[in-house]
Amino acid sequence: MDYRDDYQLAVKDIVEDYPKVVFGGDFNTRTPDSGPEHAKVWKTAELYGTGPDTPGYAECDQINHPGTRTGSPTHSSGVKIDYVFSNLKSRSCVVEPTAPAGEQNLSDHRFLIHSVEVVPKP
Repeated sequence: MDYRDDYQLAVKDIVEDYPKVVFGGDFNTRTPDSGPEHAKVWKTAELYGTGPDTPGYAECDQINHPGTRTGSPTHSSGVKIDYVFSNLKSRSCVVEPTAPAGEQNLSDHRFLIHSVEVVPKP
């Protein structure tokens, strides 16, 4: 049984109570534009926004992929399964081009770094 949609819905239930939030991690699922079997996982949770003034959150790696929800590969297998979402204005997003290599590598995932604009309260 596939519990990824339930997991994403639980994450959404937690973060939607915060007016300014950044969250993410290894969601272990491909992007919703990767085909029907992946789109069904995202449909329930509504995490993936499709643009300004739409439900969901902006995913940092869409800056370089306008009009899509595909993003750069984040796993050494060549697929995208790691995500960083936010409801803040994005300044930049970097997906390291390759997974770290060498004997000290502890992961097969690439680094994601998301910089957002945080405006202090007056």
